[in-house]
Amino acid sequence: MTVTRKTKFGTRYFLWGTGLCLLFILAGVFLTPQGWRRVLDYYPNFLSMECLIIGLAFAPKRLREDAFLSELLFVLQQLLYHIFICIHLEEEGERLFNFLCIGFTATTAYFWHRLYLRNRQAHRILFSTGGCLLFFLFLDGWNVHFWTDFWIERSHLISYVCLLPVGGFFGYILCLCQNTPQHLIIGTLILAASVWCAMYLFQAIETYLVYGTPTGKTKEVFTPKLTDPKGMEKKLSDFPGQYQIFFIWNTDKNNTSAYDVYQFEQLAIEYRNLLQFSFLLLGISPNGYTPENNPLKLYQREHFHLPLLQASYPADFWLQFNLSPSFEYVFISRNDTIIFKNNIKSTSHYLKKLKSHAY
Repeated sequence: MTVTRKTKFGTRYFLWGTGLCLLFILAGVFLTPQGWRRVLDYYPNFLSMECLIIGLAFAPKRLREDAFLSELLFVLQQLLYHIFICIHLEEEGERLFNFLCIGFTATTAYFWHRLYLRNRQAHRILFSTGGCLLFFLFLDGWNVHFWTDFWIERSHLISYVCLLPVGGFFGYILCLCQNTPQHLIIGTLILAASVWCAMYLFQAIETYLVYGTPTGKTKEVFTPKLTDPKGMEKKLSDFPGQYQIFFIWNTDKNNTSAYDVYQFEQLAIEYRNLLQFSFLLLGISPNGYTPENNPLKLYQREHFHLPLLQASYPADFWLQFNLSPSFEYVFISRNDTIIFKNNIKSTSHYLKKLKSHAY
């Protein structure tokens, strides 16, 4: 009789897990612009998930229970992501997405504990949340390129995944409450903490992984040799203004980075009347200059307007500042020292602070 029950539960788990996996795929089909082409992208992941589900179907019951909660958390997160990916995520939309991710995780864990575990063994929620993190790595971990420059190239995924343990921990704390007053007090604190994490934690983690500090503020002496289009050696302090703001223009990927340059020029136009700011372009290729990626040639073709500089030793420049070609970089210098390093949007916010301090 015991064997029969175990087999039935294993069968149910297999059906539940497969159903969740199909829901994960269909959400990508119907909620993303790729449509049915998304199936081809998901096919290797689907096989990986199915292999894992089949293996867990024969695992001990307790492990299957925790694994099913992990799958449920994983699919809810993905469904939410697919919904939000259809719209252009501005800063406010991204913060709402982060808040909902934390909220979905916490409430799912809480109701799983109340309805299934029936207020017993709340610590299993933490193990289930940890298992959910493994699902993310399991889906793409078979791909060798997934691990190349993992911390920088996967910074957005890591920041997104960090919302899971936060939500799981909040759900665990909520499950420890014994009465209604405790639920109200802890729930209010969790709500406030969730708002803070949604607004600042996600961005701080991603900024730290890409730019080296949680806020982008830094203090690095700028030593690379720079030259202007005439071949004359230049220093950042040669340009007027208290602050020199320059965009790292990756000429190897001009088709994509040129749009960022236009965005940076719009930022420069916004502050063109402030004498303490000088805006520059630093055209640089990670692998050296060739006729195809020559900064001056591309500069003239794209009709850019900001002053152009280039590094005499481009490969050393990218190594010194630990830059990745996949991201946009804006440096702010003062007295030949880099005081801020981030993207265009965050730089715009930081310049507003510098402007207010100047007055």
